[in-house]
Amino acid sequence: MTIPQQSSTNTHEPPHWALAVAAVLTGIAAGLVAYFQLYLTQVGNVVMAACGAVVGLLVLYVLYPSKSRGVASVLVVLALAAGSADWYYLRGARSPDGVATIVGGCQPFTVFAQNRYDPVGAAIRAVPLPGGQKVGGFSPNELVTVDGWTETQPAYPRNRAPWNSDIWFHLADGKGWVSFAGLRQAPTAKDDNNHSLEGGPPVPATESCRGVLRMPAL
Repeated sequence: MTIPQQSSTNTHEPPHWALAVAAVLTGIAAGLVAYFQLYLTQVGNVVMAACGAVVGLLVLYVLYPSKSRGVASVLVVLALAAGSADWYYLRGARSPDGVATIVGGCQPFTVFAQNRYDPVGAAIRAVPLPGGQKVGGFSPNELVTVDGWTETQPAYPRNRAPWNSDIWFHLADGKGWVSFAGLRQAPTAKDDNNHSLEGGPPVPATESCRGVLRMPAL
């Protein structure tokens, strides 16, 4: 009796379209996780990352018929539901006026608004970005109390170092953020020509004062 030979071809291999769609959906899930990290608490970020991982790992089983399709579909739906609940319940503390907050940081300490280069003084922005809404300001050499810092984008990328830093300091009263270039460790004298290489003592950005940015609610 002749025993029929089994084909070496794997008939259960997913088609190319399923692989492509799964890759796109996995990329979208990863992008959303990266985006939401600015808005969630630390626990919220862990939950969102876990939900994204579940969707990325199981979406292919949902797209292509298999014995695991039912279970995979249920797990993906549960992951999406958990992600939605995570966004609703585990967002970071928000200021009611739309000002970004900081998680962590350090004890408040006092610095000075710069009086070295034009425009003198320091702008207060709602979010630590060069295009953030301006919500106030400090006069030259005015005392400024901060309680931490974070990194985003340089306020003045064409400045000489270190005044092209991407560091922003958070105001201890919660009213906003001031750029690294806008502050000094001590009072400064005006450079009328704006050409002096001596810009004054920069504010030290110690690692113990680094905080995690939490953007205002969407």
